[in-house]
This record gives sequence, structure tokens and C-alpha cells, in this order.
Amino acid sequence: MNPSIFDNPEGIASEIEAEIRALAVRNTPNVRAIRCGYSRLLQKADPEFVLAVARALLTNYNHREFAYELIAHHRAAFQRIGEAELEELGQGIDSWWSVDSLARALAGPAWLKGQVSDELFVRWAQSEDLWRNNLNTGLKNPRRHAR
Repeated sequence: MNPSIFDNPEGIASEIEAEIRALAVRNTPNVRAIRCGYSRLLQKADPEFVLAVARALLTNYNHREFAYELIAHHRAAFQRIGEAELEELGQGIDSWWSVDSLARALAGPAWLKGQVSDELFVRWAQSEDLWRNNLNTGLKNPRRHAR
């Protein structure tokens, strides 16, 4: 791994993408192993930097679950998650998989820890966007997923 990639979040996102593409078998355990490695590597990184890496993963490579888990496993980055961040990170959800991923990795645990209000979930439930409307469904039991 090139140390200079740690100068910018786009570089790390690009490195992550390259590692995922290089996998002989692209499945959840193999991708999660890469994510665990980056979670360890970024453990002491500035939370804003970790959030920027996650945004780059979403924007440039559509690695939604990786991005959400990277945030969820970085305590300080997770603590920065509020309503605005969830709205931003939830842009483009378009499947049950993406609903569950956001709901279980970030939205439910953030609500459980008091980082977001009930009103956010009420707004989502009243949304005309099918997937945003169903984010509440993905939260069947957020306590089970709390860290």
C-alpha cells in the first residue's frame, strides 16, 4: 500500500476499489475482510477524513455497504453522524439491500444513541420516495445492531 494515498481520501477510496476489483471471489466475507483492514488502518484517523473516504467510496465507486461499515466501525466518525449526514449518505438508495445497509449500519444505531431524532424517521416514513419511505422497515430491531 502506497503511504502517499493517506494524503487524500480519494486516494484511499481508489486503493480500496483496486483491492475489491482484485478479489478472485467478490463476496461479502472477502470485501468485509478488506474493510476490516482499512478500519484498523484508519482507527486513529480524523473522523472528517474517514467520512470523506466514505463519501468518495459512495460517489466514485458505489461501495455503499463498505462506506457505511467504515463509518460504523470508526467511533469518532460514527459520533459525527446526524440527520444531515444520514440524508447525504442515503442519497441514491434504490433497493432493499441499500435500505437495510443504511438502516442497520448507521441510521438505527445513530437513533439508538440519540444522535438523530424520531422526527427524521417520521419524515422518511411520510416520504413519497419508495426507498426512503421504507428505511423504517430496515430498522426492525436497531438495538440488536447497536455498538
